[in-house]
Amino acid sequence: MKHREFSWLGLWLFSLLLALCLPLFFNDLPPVTAQSQIIPNLLAQTSRPIAQGNEVLLDGKPYPVAWIQWQEKNQLKTGLSDTGALQLLGLEFLATNQPTVQPVQWFSSTPRPLPTRFVAPYRYLDVTELVSGANSAVQGQSLMLNATGADILSLREGNQAWGKRIVLDLSRPAFWQVSQAKNDGVVTLNATATAGVSSQNGKQGKVSPIDEDDLGRDQTKRGTFETGTWLENLGNTSKVHLQLPSGDKLQVTTLTNPDRLVIDVRADGAVPKTIAWTDGLTWHQQSVRLNGSEIFPVTWLELDLKASKLRLKPITANPQGLTGISPLVTIARNRQASAGINGGFFNRNTQLPLGAIKDNNRWLSGPILNRGAIAWNDQGQVYFGRWELQETLRTSTGKTLVVGHLNSGYGQKGLARYTPDWGATYSPLSDNEVIAIVENNRIVRQKPGGKAGKTAIPIPANGYLLVLRNMSADALSPGTTLTLQRSSKPINFDDYPYGLAGGPLLLNNGKIVLNAEAEKFNPAFQKQGASRTAIAVDGAGKIWLVAVHNRVGGRGPTLAEMAQLLKTMGALGGLNLDGGSSTSLVLGGQLIDRSAVTAARVNNGLGVFIKD
Repeated sequence: MKHREFSWLGLWLFSLLLALCLPLFFNDLPPVTAQSQIIPNLLAQTSRPIAQGNEVLLDGKPYPVAWIQWQEKNQLKTGLSDTGALQLLGLEFLATNQPTVQPVQWFSSTPRPLPTRFVAPYRYLDVTELVSGANSAVQGQSLMLNATGADILSLREGNQAWGKRIVLDLSRPAFWQVSQAKNDGVVTLNATATAGVSSQNGKQGKVSPIDEDDLGRDQTKRGTFETGTWLENLGNTSKVHLQLPSGDKLQVTTLTNPDRLVIDVRADGAVPKTIAWTDGLTWHQQSVRLNGSEIFPVTWLELDLKASKLRLKPITANPQGLTGISPLVTIARNRQASAGINGGFFNRNTQLPLGAIKDNNRWLSGPILNRGAIAWNDQGQVYFGRWELQETLRTSTGKTLVVGHLNSGYGQKGLARYTPDWGATYSPLSDNEVIAIVENNRIVRQKPGGKAGKTAIPIPANGYLLVLRNMSADALSPGTTLTLQRSSKPINFDDYPYGLAGGPLLLNNGKIVLNAEAEKFNPAFQKQGASRTAIAVDGAGKIWLVAVHNRVGGRGPTLAEMAQLLKTMGALGGLNLDGGSSTSLVLGGQLIDRSAVTAARVNNGLGVFIKD
């Protein structure tokens, strides 16, 4: 008993001695509590932006480029959306199979591997090193960058077998941007032209916005078009203006030791590259040869919906209704889509869609003219076919009526139906329509539509409008109750929550099924060579968003050539979408297939959404 009491007393004395001595022993070490705070703080600094916005002011000129800043190891880091950095700073992207590193060429003898980070909806490049020579500041949602102080020392140009080359000798690396239309191009440098090279070799000019169905050239005029070049000095900024043969492209690269900017005017195909942008999304660029001699530069995005966080959804210019048009790049930015492609056809005058748009089982717009369409689900399963929607109304008086169109801008004779998915109101598409207002499956009243486009008629939230065009309204008198039935043809379309029509259908089950006449396209459209977009699927079930412009030395593909291109590339199914000046492929908030100045506004498209 005494032994146990002594043991407890000894233990108490030892603990007291230890408590007194430990602070002296660990006097030079930081407290444990401080260490536990530092580690999570460092993690927070590297994982969350401390500032971000959607505009960069470069030498005072605004550009719609997303940016972020974060703290990493006590250093302030700056990131630009990757395609924004490509276009704003003048980077050349190189192929990579690692989404977390993007090698670029920019005034360097070897590739620069820039770290990337994905903050939905964009992938950002760490451009801290590249912009270190530019004074930067944050003002609200804008990141301000100033010129790096570069000078243009000389301008040299000469003819080559493949076209023309212009070389600018620089005192140091400079940012540069390219804008190109059909016969004009401008390369802007954030650099000052010295007195010896500031003279102009021609009249001043600007790239003229165009809205046309083809960026191709008249091949018979090849070799007879002389390019003109002149340099415009604007102080801290200089512009190289070029006149171009139609269809030629500006290919701009950089060299170092000494620093030079090289501008090539040539009709060659695109430089092949494959860029793993993020998990499930790959950016491709390649020249595809047809019939042994025709070469088409093709840009496309490959989506793996089966094994990623990607979602493909229809997007429209007006989120409150179906009326409206806007540049696809603007639609994608507003909807926070990581990528996108223009969609189906529409009427430029009424700004209304002409074809099926189905979003999560909501019919925004119904099919017309038995035209080609694609349907899909979130698991990456797809279905191609020519889509018809069959709706019938049975009245309490025993009548059966066929609804010709659902939520459609295609205003033909007969009966059409408009639901709240069309928007809050409906404006008559033709004169003297009769509108039957339906609430809770019962016609509550009729009213005349009057002149086309003059009156906005509310669509009831608990019902819909029936629009009668050049037909009797006797069977739809007030008080009549209605029963609606609906199904697709082929019925397989009903199994998918999403769908979009374009046309014509190009490929199905690996076979070319092009029949533009059956889909009511006119003969001129069938034969036209123009810029084109398509959605396709390959043997692995991956979805492609494809843009094709002019062939080397000629115009864009015909419908038959577009079908052959997709098949040559390995597609099993393919649908032509709206093309010409509507052709637009967006990634990271920027167009990647053409200069924005040449892209027309569109009514709808497909957006790619990625969960961060």
